[in-house]
Amino acid sequence: ACEKLKAHELISAPLECSLIGFRISKAAQLSSPDLVVLALKYKDASPKIAKFLHFMASQAMHVSNSKNAMRLFVEGGKVNRNKHLDKVLSVEFVKAIESSYYTNKALERIALSTSLESLPKSILTLDPSILSAHAAFFYALVAIKNSREDLAKIALLRASKTYQSQIDIDKSNFWLWLLTKEKTYFNALKASKHINLYTIYFREKNNLPFLDLAYKTSAHEVPHSKALSKKKASDAFFYKKFLDRLKGDEDKQKMLKEFGAKAGEPFRALIYSKMNDHKIQYLIHPWKKQLSHLSKRHQALILALGRQESNFIPCALSRSYAIGAMQMMPFLIRSIAR
Repeated sequence: ACEKLKAHELISAPLECSLIGFRISKAAQLSSPDLVVLALKYKDASPKIAKFLHFMASQAMHVSNSKNAMRLFVEGGKVNRNKHLDKVLSVEFVKAIESSYYTNKALERIALSTSLESLPKSILTLDPSILSAHAAFFYALVAIKNSREDLAKIALLRASKTYQSQIDIDKSNFWLWLLTKEKTYFNALKASKHINLYTIYFREKNNLPFLDLAYKTSAHEVPHSKALSKKKASDAFFYKKFLDRLKGDEDKQKMLKEFGAKAGEPFRALIYSKMNDHKIQYLIHPWKKQLSHLSKRHQALILALGRQESNFIPCALSRSYAIGAMQMMPFLIRSIAR
């Protein structure tokens, strides 16, 4: 019940309950006098929150409290952002928030907003070359929306060089290609062996052939293979050891011998992919019988989601706190449920 307290109830609720229910987004709905009252209520039990509430009550966007301002921007909710924080920021203020954890988060919200007007232009005085990969990418989107392709290119180059996962690198190169049409980024996308939204669209757009695909990893291809037990295929600890072995120097041909029969096919797909330096993508097709009554569109949705979230390996899905279920039920759940 305490967590469900409404903004105005934070003041009247018992102290312990009020602290449990406190959220910056709720406090942002209170007037300045009420924020001061709440700060006095919390001053002994939580001095940090009390100090932050006094800052909120003052609504002062000074260099000295710039990090608090960014935290309020991120956690204070959309209405508060649009009403109180969509302001022109001084160069000194922006300089002060360059390395703030909340600035990285704020850039994503600014890039995706359709209602902020003044703040996006101010935030472009940030130096994109020192931002994290994630922040640099969203900085680039803000720059593009404000017709600053020069800054967007710098930020996208930063993102491309500092991102770790291939899909994010492809994403950055894709936007660089859209922005500049330079051969460098065309060749980088063409050379990528990763199947994702950006590489697929890029290949379709340029009439390029798709990557080498394989649809089977038959057990008979693996001499003297032994069947993988269903128990192991569902053991999260076994999967962790498998990933460590896959990344290591162990002879992959020998590893294959442990993953025969149908249950081992998803594991074999990953091993073969590793052996081919990921130049061949293994798109196996499990559950044929179970999915046969569905349209090809729905089969494709389920198979794409299964490959993305688990590579069809049961123990790759988390079983704690229903995270595993949430992995399998994002925005596609309505289509899948049919």
